[in-house]
Amino acid sequence: MDYLTYDVEQFVADETFCQYCLGNNPDAVRFWQEWVAMHPEKKPVVDRAKKLYFALNGDHTDVDFRADFTKFKQVLNQHSSDQKGTIRPPLKPIKTKKLVQYIIAATLLCSIGLPLWLFWKNETQSDNPHSSLSVVETEQYSTGVGERKHIQLPDGSKVMLNARSTLIVASDFNQKTRSIQLSGEAFFEVAHQPTRPFLVNTPHITVKVTGTVFNVKDYPNDFTTETVLLKGSVAVNHHQGNVDDKTNRTKWIELKPNQKLIFPNQAYTAAEEAPPLIVPELTSVVPVATSSLPAEAEWTRNRLIFHDETFEEIALILERWYDVTITFERPALKDERFVGSFGEVPIERILTTLQRLSQFNFRKEGTSIIIY
Repeated sequence: MDYLTYDVEQFVADETFCQYCLGNNPDAVRFWQEWVAMHPEKKPVVDRAKKLYFALNGDHTDVDFRADFTKFKQVLNQHSSDQKGTIRPPLKPIKTKKLVQYIIAATLLCSIGLPLWLFWKNETQSDNPHSSLSVVETEQYSTGVGERKHIQLPDGSKVMLNARSTLIVASDFNQKTRSIQLSGEAFFEVAHQPTRPFLVNTPHITVKVTGTVFNVKDYPNDFTTETVLLKGSVAVNHHQGNVDDKTNRTKWIELKPNQKLIFPNQAYTAAEEAPPLIVPELTSVVPVATSSLPAEAEWTRNRLIFHDETFEEIALILERWYDVTITFERPALKDERFVGSFGEVPIERILTTLQRLSQFNFRKEGTSIIIY
């Protein structure tokens, strides 16, 4: 498909783009991240499309959203029938030749259909403790490859986003609740409010705090989801990829300062090449010699620190930092483990340094790096 000609509405109507927004299809996430990196001129349109998608989504899972959207289409089709005396066919993914029909549907959506849909959503979600992001208006912050971004939230909390990450904040944040959605990695300094807990919802976990300093990492393509506590206290539970499914959660696990909690990401636990993982794993972390931060948070100082990580895990990090695609011609190299510390240096220097610890070669072909 010629995505270069797509506008906001066409992106939202594309199934793989919706999967990219939800983060529930690693292939779709990887494709769109790479596509946006290759076509930076389209990033503003993609960002607007993502914002529109999450506005319609209401912070629901893929299954919930499809059910909600089906109900919305029924209401919209019924309205069209009442207005015209005929029943219109169900809405379908947008094609260029159907643009006029889409404009008609969009007009109905804005004038009549959307208010009805929002009313129904508010009525059905009023008793859901995790529905704080179900309001339509949200503020979305995103970072590209190798980019970091500082954000100050309305309650005074500070957030630093790592590369290829997205933070979504509801328009009513800090009014009744302090709940946000994260995909990727972020470092938090949360303002202390004992009566109003701060919730970080990711595709796999929920982190609950009142005021503390911690780091959360949950990338769609990573093997694990990690929470590292530096100060204060946090409680974490794992919702198996569905924040609304109360029957499929782990118990809340409380962390103390300098502890890290690791969960395997569900999409990879059954993969043939996934390394063995413990569910969950609670470990201790220590500050690195040159900083008060543990290795897991050194990215906030633009430093990469690998602590007994596999080559495959390192490759995922390097892809996010350097806008490259790394492939292994020798699969056995994926399991090689490394320890290292790097500042702001070219990726070739990192790989050359790792070569001293393991027998491998690499070649760079444009934005692709082949390890062999």
